[in-house]
Amino acid sequence: MLGKLSVILFLAVSAIGLPGCLPVLHLRSVQKAESGYKIKPGDTLHVRFIHYPNLTTCMNVDASGDVSFSDFGNVHVSGMTAEQLKSKLMNGYSKLLAVPEIEITVENPENRTVYFGGEVKSPGVFHFRENMSIAQGLLLAGGLTGAPLTFKIVVFRGRPQGRARTFKIDLSKGGSAARLITDFKLAPDDVVFVVKADLALGDPGVEI
Repeated sequence: MLGKLSVILFLAVSAIGLPGCLPVLHLRSVQKAESGYKIKPGDTLHVRFIHYPNLTTCMNVDASGDVSFSDFGNVHVSGMTAEQLKSKLMNGYSKLLAVPEIEITVENPENRTVYFGGEVKSPGVFHFRENMSIAQGLLLAGGLTGAPLTFKIVVFRGRPQGRARTFKIDLSKGGSAARLITDFKLAPDDVVFVVKADLALGDPGVEI
């Protein structure tokens, strides 16, 4: 039990403790879209400001083909190439920054994953699908190792900067908690751990 707890805490700290567009637990490299690829809804954009790392961010293109920038609001990017978007952003930021040098990486949704670990029968990395629920992910991971009421589920979700956000579903509470694993939608690169319901994690995050 101590060994398993140590592994869980190590992974949790790794996922939460460091900034970056992708969590530390991200188990694959970002695959760039081919040159000339046109951005579409569902893609992830990694926007790196070379001389202003505090502005570096990553964002998902929404169903309307838009992304939101704090300095410009919504920008329609669907149908643009990375080079076209880079040119547009550099032109806009030239009015705000002395050296607006930008790099843009487009990640296709087909390359996204989620990770399931802990008390599941087949822990590992699985292909992410749009509107994927925790319940669907658990099926891919072979299901729980025991009765659902003996577990809680913790989801670590990376942020562009700062600490990851965490969500907790305590299945020992029954009814409403059980429904949440069907209703709660995962995001690309989420890290999901199933642990014993009586296991204290220190900072459990947001209980949902």
